[in-house]
Amino acid sequence: MEQVEVPSYFLCPISLQIMRDPVSLPTGITYDRDSIERWLSSGNRNACPVTNQPLPPAAVNLLTPNHTLRRIVQAWCAANSSLGVQRFPTPRPPVDKPLLTALLDDARSRPSPLPALRKLKNLLSDSDRNKRTPSSRRLRRR
Repeated sequence: MEQVEVPSYFLCPISLQIMRDPVSLPTGITYDRDSIERWLSSGNRNACPVTNQPLPPAAVNLLTPNHTLRRIVQAWCAANSSLGVQRFPTPRPPVDKPLLTALLDDARSRPSPLPALRKLKNLLSDSDRNKRTPSSRRLRRR
């Protein structure tokens, strides 16, 4: 495979890998979602890793998807596929609390909760991001 130069603005400032799911903090800096979520959830990381600006305690809830950059990265990957670059799939939205609640209510209200519980299991195992969802962590503890 020929060496391909990746544009620097496609790289996450934390992982230095191509951003699969770019999101921006209120500081305006864009990161790969997995990297910044890990940064924000590890210890007392209450500042932007690049600017060192203070962040609110629930900064993980303030992540804004950078759809334009994601589309540009995907187009670049597709254009360079002949050089061995693989296109990243569009990330799925994370499971949210209303959906979890609806599935649990459905499981409780039916004679057989298995179909709803199977859907729940599939959703939670769908991605690492869903496994880290606070609601799903509470469910797994039960």
